Amino acid sequence: MTDMGFTVPRYPEFPAPPEASGTIDVDCRDLPVPLGFRPLFRPRILIDGWQRPARWGVNTLSVPAGRHDVEVFAMGNGSGRAATSVTVHPGRSTGLEYRAPFVRFSRGPLGPPPQSHNGGRALLLILLLLALASVLCFGGLVVTSPNGH
Repeated sequence: MTDMGFTVPRYPEFPAPPEASGTIDVDCRDLPVPLGFRPLFRPRILIDGWQRPARWGVNTLSVPAGRHDVEVFAMGNGSGRAATSVTVHPGRSTGLEYRAPFVRFSRGPLGPPPQSHNGGRALLLILLLLALASVLCFGGLVVTSPNGH
C-alpha cells in the first residue's frame, strides 16, 4: 500500500487456532480537539512491519502468540512515530496506549497505560517565544510612535 510517499505492506490474514493466538489492544489517543489530528488523519499501526486497520480509540488486533514489534504513528508521513516490542500469550490480551505528540515531529509515547503526550515542553517554549516576540514588537511600536505618547 502506498500512502504519503512510502509503501507499507498490508498484514497477511491467516487463520490461527484460538489457543495459539492472542490480541494486542492499542488505545490510540489524539490531542484535545483544537490541537488534534483526528479530523484530518487516522493513526497507523504496524505489527512486525505489516500495516493493520486502525482508528482513534481502542484497536483490538488478533495476532499469533509470541513476541511482536508494534509501531504506531499519527500521520501518513510518519510523524509521532513510536515503537515497542510486546509478548502476546495464547488466549490473552496485551494492552498498549499511544498518544499523539503535541509537536508534529516529536515521537509519540507507546507503552502500557497510562502514557502522556510528548512535546509539551517544546510547545510551551514555542508559545513563550511567540509571546515574547509579540511583546517586543508591540513595545517597539509604542516607543517609536510619532506623537511620542
